[in-house]
Amino acid sequence: MPIDSTDSSPAAFAAESELERWELIIDGGWSVTEHDVVVHFDPAEDLARRARSWNYELPTAGLSDLAIFGAALAQAEADAWYHDEGHVATRALEDRRFLMGDRLLHWSVPWLAEQGSDQAIEAMATLLTLGEDHRPAPLLSGDEGLFPPGEDSYGPLDRRPLDSVWCGAWIPEGADPAQHLAMAKKRWDHFVQAYPGTARFWYDLARRCETALPLFEPPG
Repeated sequence: MPIDSTDSSPAAFAAESELERWELIIDGGWSVTEHDVVVHFDPAEDLARRARSWNYELPTAGLSDLAIFGAALAQAEADAWYHDEGHVATRALEDRRFLMGDRLLHWSVPWLAEQGSDQAIEAMATLLTLGEDHRPAPLLSGDEGLFPPGEDSYGPLDRRPLDSVWCGAWIPEGADPAQHLAMAKKRWDHFVQAYPGTARFWYDLARRCETALPLFEPPG
């Protein structure tokens, strides 16, 4: 049940105010999954574990269904604050942040950026705004100890298939890879500055674009 902002705590009202943002993602009906974009990783088991901890069952691993889960966690946080259950509210907040940082933003933002439609751009901007609210992946100084050698936040650095985000961009069939990677690098460099709450992802994608570019540029 929606909370009346006149008698809810500021934390409850802040959590519930997220619902409209999640609804923008839900309304897109996006069925694309992390496995479609990252290709070499299937998040199904991890997502099922996260959902089970809230007695929830994800219909699919699609973007819109993940947004429904995110919205449910935001509502759970708001309701818990309203009923003075701070431990439940804190858990819902943390689980939502981890959902965005581990299973959502790193792949959905690049995929939406490649779609080009107004609806996709609006969804991307909404996700980036949510990322700023929760800051699941800031760019910390130095990489040592954050990832295994030869890896970044996306995994092994030597994977660059064009049909996934591993090369730094989701490159559509028929596009010029070098031109597309150059444009994507410019985008990620901008996002690093514009969205510090998720800058780790965009910094790593920019580096992947930079290292992949020579593989596709004509010699000379």
